[in-house]
Amino acid sequence: MSEGLILRETHHLWELRVSNLYQGESGVLNWLTFLPPGVGTKHQRSYLKKSTKQFLRAVIHRGPIKGTGNLGHATVVVMFGMLKVLARWMIKNGLWRYSEITPDHVLEYLATKKSRDASGVPATRSILDHVMILRKMWWHRSEHVGSLRFDPEIIELEIQSEVPGRDLIPYSPVDEAAAIALIKDAIDWVRTHGAYLTACSKKIWDEQSKEVGSTKSEKERRLKKIYSQFRDHDEFQKIQAELGMEGSHVHAVLTHAVSVTQGAAIIVLLFMVGLRVKELTRLDDDCVQWRRPETGEAISYLSGVAAKKAGVERYWVAGEPIPEIVEWLKGFYRPAKSRSKCKALLISRSQGAPVPLPGRRVTRMGANTPVTLMRHFVNAPFRANRPEVLGLHPHKARKTFALFVVKRDKSALEALSYHYGHAYREFTDGAYIGSDMQLAQLLREEDRRELARALMDLLASNRLGGRGALKISELQNSLNRTPQFSGKRATEALVDRLISDGVYLAPCDWGYCVYSKSLSACHGDDQGPNQLNRTAEVCSGCANFVVTPSHLHWWNSRSKTDEEFLRRSDLPDQTRQMVMKRQERTKKILWDLVFSRKKAGV
Repeated sequence: MSEGLILRETHHLWELRVSNLYQGESGVLNWLTFLPPGVGTKHQRSYLKKSTKQFLRAVIHRGPIKGTGNLGHATVVVMFGMLKVLARWMIKNGLWRYSEITPDHVLEYLATKKSRDASGVPATRSILDHVMILRKMWWHRSEHVGSLRFDPEIIELEIQSEVPGRDLIPYSPVDEAAAIALIKDAIDWVRTHGAYLTACSKKIWDEQSKEVGSTKSEKERRLKKIYSQFRDHDEFQKIQAELGMEGSHVHAVLTHAVSVTQGAAIIVLLFMVGLRVKELTRLDDDCVQWRRPETGEAISYLSGVAAKKAGVERYWVAGEPIPEIVEWLKGFYRPAKSRSKCKALLISRSQGAPVPLPGRRVTRMGANTPVTLMRHFVNAPFRANRPEVLGLHPHKARKTFALFVVKRDKSALEALSYHYGHAYREFTDGAYIGSDMQLAQLLREEDRRELARALMDLLASNRLGGRGALKISELQNSLNRTPQFSGKRATEALVDRLISDGVYLAPCDWGYCVYSKSLSACHGDDQGPNQLNRTAEVCSGCANFVVTPSHLHWWNSRSKTDEEFLRRSDLPDQTRQMVMKRQERTKKILWDLVFSRKKAGV
């Protein structure tokens, strides 16, 4: 039941209760705008409004058709907008009651739907949303006057055949190399220029705060003096050059630089924490919290409000440099919030201004602004030679986060590897996902894809090294014994079976660990290898360890490094013996990879 959703109701306005996620926002249905002005008789207009109000009240009263819990105000606001579109189409076609709508009318109405940019057919999901409104009218036909007289389900086949729709293409993760470069650039930019831009913004804020009672010319003169100080500063000139804005006015440079820096901070938060954009904009100044487990170092988290489950409290793993980024955002916005009760971490600012203007109401940043700010950073001239990031969107950041968390070979993530490794443990312990089923599904999908890629590499290799190579050879031979099922499809089927059986594969720079706890030289546990003990030396002597030609470069480099080291004449005998033993293992692995081609590859 969602009866408490309507806080206050008048003849023209319904004020809706908003969840904690939408703190500070207003949920209002304005019935004065529901119908176009100047059309229809007073009775026709009144009857259509009455019917719609009764229908919408019935939907709110019944709550969600599926699942549990209350309807959110945002869902009702969207439904109100769709009903408004339907009512205006009806009036245009001489219809003033829902009971006058026929199946042919439904097909005609749906045929008018366009994509958001009006350039093509709408998404199939969008068409189904409009159909669902009509189906709900049928379900609640006894609770509102002038109700629909047929079940839209009877024309489902006609809708599918006569109303074109396109499948939505789901957002895909950002390419790994591009994402790593993007995150690194964002962190570097905030660390390099963040403090200076904060200082500049504070000076502008302080100066504008003093301007009450001043004439326009006096304000311009004081601001011009400050801008001239900025223009001559080395840091400003560096930012100006990196943004490709040489010769531009100081005000324009600072405004764009602030947008770029805010975009960088938002990129770090979204890519490294996995927040939804609404969860990001709902964060408050005190969002960083620290917990110390019974054993180990203190761990930082972000505390906020979940986008699902009616805005319940939620915690996200937030390793370095997340606390540092949050501190910069707090510091940058601090002057604007000093005279306000607003505790939002991200606040809005006037378009074309480097700082929120004094005297203006301080409000939380809207959910659409982060996308714009992120793209300011991605498209900045100083990133021209970096891997291209197309169609950047918060959903892409969330999917990329899921990919990085489950990626077993974290060596390419450089400084991010510790954070993602830690986040992965939190996920597998069940402490992080909580009720976030969508992210859990993303993780399962990416986890399986990553595991399948590694297994395919192993099973398709005709050269293997390491003590664990025998395990893989046996699997390869099982494929060769059934030639009628050989080839890629058989390999994929075997990969599917291995994954279903729960195989655990832990790649690293120097090879693969086909993990078995009982054979583990690194003394791993039920969760996998011991990351602290896992080194190339330990792995090379482990019965779980396998290498393929993709690791040849790493072992060649290690062999050359050890050979050069052994040429030194000042080495203690114990050190020399240890390195020679290590070199012996290296040569054995290289021999297997280079010379022991299998007679029958997969």
